[in-house]
Amino acid sequence: MRITEFTQTPFVSHDNKNKVNICVENWDMCNPFQVFAYIDGQLVCSTSAFEKEFSLMLPAAYDDKKCTIKICPFEDVPFERSFTLKPIKKWMVSLIYSSHEDLGYCGYIEKLELEFYKTLKKAIELCEEHEDFKYMIEHVYWLNSFDSHASNEEKERLKILFKEKRIELNGIHSGVHTSWANNEQLVREMYYGCMDSKEKYGAEVKSAIYADISGVSQSVVNAYSTMGIKYMGALSNTFRNSEENKEIPPLFLWRDKSGNHEVLFWYQRSYRPLGLGSIWCDTKRHYAEGEFVFDETKMRRTEQWFTSKLNSLNRYGYSDFPLSFYDDRETPTTMLLTICKAMSDKWKYPVFKMDIPSAVLERVWNAGKDSLPELSGDITDQWADFATIAPQLFAEKRSVMRKLYNCEAISTILSIKNGTAYPSKVYSDAVWNLCNFDEHCWATSSKHPQEMHRHNLDVVKKKSVENAESALDNVFNGLDKNIDGKIRIVNTLPYKRDQYLISEEGAVIPKGMPHQVLPDRTIITHIQEIDGFTSKSFDSVLPYKQSVRIDTCYFETDYYAVELNPETKSIVNILDKGTNRLLIDENSEFELGQFIYTYSEGKKEQVSGYEVPKKQELSLYEGDICYVVIQRGHEEQSGADITAQFRFYKHEKNLDIDLSFENATGLMGDYYDRYKKNYFFAFPFSISQPRFYTEMQLGDKDESIDTLPINSNDFTVTQNYIASDNGEYGVAVYTRDMPVFHLGKIKYNRLQTNFSEEKAHLYLYAASNRCNNLVYTNPEQCRSKYSISVLPYTESRFPVVPRWSESKNRDFLVLKNLINLDSDISLKGDGVQLISFKKSEKDDSVILRFVNTNNESTKCSLELSFKPNRAMYTTCDEKEIEEALLKGKVVEFIADPYSYTTLKLVF
Repeated sequence: MRITEFTQTPFVSHDNKNKVNICVENWDMCNPFQVFAYIDGQLVCSTSAFEKEFSLMLPAAYDDKKCTIKICPFEDVPFERSFTLKPIKKWMVSLIYSSHEDLGYCGYIEKLELEFYKTLKKAIELCEEHEDFKYMIEHVYWLNSFDSHASNEEKERLKILFKEKRIELNGIHSGVHTSWANNEQLVREMYYGCMDSKEKYGAEVKSAIYADISGVSQSVVNAYSTMGIKYMGALSNTFRNSEENKEIPPLFLWRDKSGNHEVLFWYQRSYRPLGLGSIWCDTKRHYAEGEFVFDETKMRRTEQWFTSKLNSLNRYGYSDFPLSFYDDRETPTTMLLTICKAMSDKWKYPVFKMDIPSAVLERVWNAGKDSLPELSGDITDQWADFATIAPQLFAEKRSVMRKLYNCEAISTILSIKNGTAYPSKVYSDAVWNLCNFDEHCWATSSKHPQEMHRHNLDVVKKKSVENAESALDNVFNGLDKNIDGKIRIVNTLPYKRDQYLISEEGAVIPKGMPHQVLPDRTIITHIQEIDGFTSKSFDSVLPYKQSVRIDTCYFETDYYAVELNPETKSIVNILDKGTNRLLIDENSEFELGQFIYTYSEGKKEQVSGYEVPKKQELSLYEGDICYVVIQRGHEEQSGADITAQFRFYKHEKNLDIDLSFENATGLMGDYYDRYKKNYFFAFPFSISQPRFYTEMQLGDKDESIDTLPINSNDFTVTQNYIASDNGEYGVAVYTRDMPVFHLGKIKYNRLQTNFSEEKAHLYLYAASNRCNNLVYTNPEQCRSKYSISVLPYTESRFPVVPRWSESKNRDFLVLKNLINLDSDISLKGDGVQLISFKKSEKDDSVILRFVNTNNESTKCSLELSFKPNRAMYTTCDEKEIEEALLKGKVVEFIADPYSYTTLKLVF
């Protein structure tokens, strides 16, 4: 016989004995054998064993000790081996308990709100009955539901538990995909937890824990940390793990791209830890009060689980181990208290207790910050393709977020200049409604009954966005009733810019302004140049100049030479005249803007085949503003009618593309058909040795180096643009509607972490058949339209691409009944963007929020047409920090790299 393994466990008894596990081999399996343990030559333990794996209880060491184990087999030669007995770390296991809910997934939303109230009410009762019971409210949506149903007495009881730190509020609104939020929403959705809940309940929000498979943009580090969030957590997505995924520490310091901000990040493996949940819960998913029994078998398996986990963490300076245990749509129980009591009765260490996230993570921060690993990089949106479940609704949400910026900015200026009432509640309610969109399960087709999912999708996603937009439109319509027959074009960005005006069919246009009515009845006017936050007034007339169809295979603009092939009904290629470079990869199997229908055999299978449309028509139109190339085709497998409209402007380098499909009945399938069918549009650019850059909320990331290698990179999510760039030239693609792209090639379910692509091709992930029975319930609904812009460039993408993207994202407003704005607000500071111009949440002061997309600090000056009395830096949640430099009507400030900067103006 011989000893093959000697393992000290982290378990120490109340009489200071350390549990040691020993494995032997070559045992005859017939007779017991004797075991003797010596420490520093003194016999400390003797016993008889009858198994290959057994345990000894040895005196706990306070410094390194020589431990000799002697094995005496039945009538055989004894064997002994020496080991070093190490001091045992005094671990504390802190169980974080919460009740998880995939919103809209398992119940009608009207019913869920009442369930949330009942669940939290039960948690309050358990806290009051058991002093060791603690609980985390999963997100602010839960608290809001409780608030709607609770009595005043129940609310007061909750306030007490917040104060006593027995219950903690998780700061997030509800959603799990922060990459879906634009840069202002990323901040504002935290206001409800960090500001409103503190005012109403005294809740101190220090943590943002994502209790489901989540995508967490690296930009949250800057956004959250400046609002007092020190601790974050997210779950890994085991459904999308590849074999290349790298194991990362469960606790690490996560730094933003600038390196100036950090949070303590808790990387959870599951909302019930893998392996442990099945040990504790056995074969039952849930135990009612009084039914759960923590027997010896569960205790022994629990000790084995924690031995493996805790021993792997001994190298770190902290001795606290947070452990998530989130019930899934289940009433809170005392099960964890039963486990903690049983483990504590038997063991002195580890200490088992229930706790709240901020308490345990603060202890980790204080005890072991210097020993924590430091990581920087994006945690990819792990199931970003949820966005393709309801692409039209997602596009509408993005559109309303753009409208919110315009509404708040104009209302703020009119309030300053004219004393016009500022509708704070309207804007706060609008943000709340728009945040409802970002919970992935509002639009899932993965569970029956489908009727319930359709209902929740309609009530929450569709109606929430419609309600927000309606409220904003009412504000616009009520700003000024002085209709004088003129129209006004408004620039709501703080710098002079020129841009085309694009209007829907039937809109009026400025009198005498060159314009063009496109074949799809869209109206586009000549470029207008307008100063920052000012407007131009024009007499209005109805449009009359139509695009004229022409018959040619070649045309030129100031920037491009374009060749068409009427036989193949395709754009042969596009020559960039400035560089004499062809923009499109002539060896690509797909064409620019081509619709691609892919299919696979199952949920985790890679694409097994694809289809492209049969071309039906290629037509060319010309007008005063642009050439319009229209391709039409029909894709037989999906039944989709495809239209691609390309606008080549005569005096503008930007290329606009409208892509659409209709009547795609082949996308529909039964319940078991989900995941199998997907739609893409191709952008096969010709760039040698490309690198891909994806815009985040605070600047872009290099996909090859700025993403933590812990999740599959088969797609990426962008704020507005994706760029393929080789350092000498590049092409940027702005997407107004859908944010999901595949880089290099279509990689659906190709679960790899290493990123290396030789081709500069981009694929817009347009739709998924997970829409089945939800938004695409009949052929008339199987349609979507995507507005794309393409910008080839030879300069550095900074500041060209971010400024171009910002302008595309903030169209000029065309209004009939708004008085002249004429505020002449000017911002100087390359790469710094104004993302919010609004009234403060706390008083009558004005808040301006900026993002710096540069990799260095930028000195900025903001010139106003009105004079503030004071200017101050604030946190993102509007707490004053220090004075900013105010010189009359000019505010000078420093914007840190890749960071938010928030200013408060007092009048």
